[in-house]
Amino acid sequence: RKHQPRLLPCDINQLLDEVLAGFKQRELAVKNINISRRYDPGLPEVIVDRDQLRQVFLNFINNAGDAIEGSGTITISTHSEAGCAYITITDTGHGMNPTDQEKIFDPFFTTKEVGKGTGLGLSVSLSIMKSMGGAINVQSIPEVGSSFTISLPLQPKERKCHAPTSDPDNCREGKDAVDSPD
Repeated sequence: RKHQPRLLPCDINQLLDEVLAGFKQRELAVKNINISRRYDPGLPEVIVDRDQLRQVFLNFINNAGDAIEGSGTITISTHSEAGCAYITITDTGHGMNPTDQEKIFDPFFTTKEVGKGTGLGLSVSLSIMKSMGGAINVQSIPEVGSSFTISLPLQPKERKCHAPTSDPDNCREGKDAVDSPD
């Protein structure tokens, strides 16, 4: 069931910390997964639906944790440029091959073991990002890890963002997304 986003100003760094606080951070620590935060302290507030964006962040952090076997690190960084905020979640997990990368946003596609995932998390996350004028980019190297970059416009009605990428095939943009002017 779709619902219209409730767009309000949001401190992205604070929202990320809220997602990590308490249970999630302890759960990752028990698995010997370190969290490295590289936040831009000057990141402007972004106009978003906090609850939906929380769901997106939680999905990416859960996926990053699931991708790491044994000990590892999840690095979360934020920055802004050209009218957009960028949130990158990188893991030192098993990575994905190019064939899987092409399918990860398809509903019901999963790289997880049977019973460990529905294959809806990334599809739903992409829909949420599109509804807020954002985009998601993935870069992954098998046996090295994956990096997901979420982009959000700082002013949602004025422009759409694209995720920075050297490979446009790996960027899933909102329907009306356009490149930023140079």
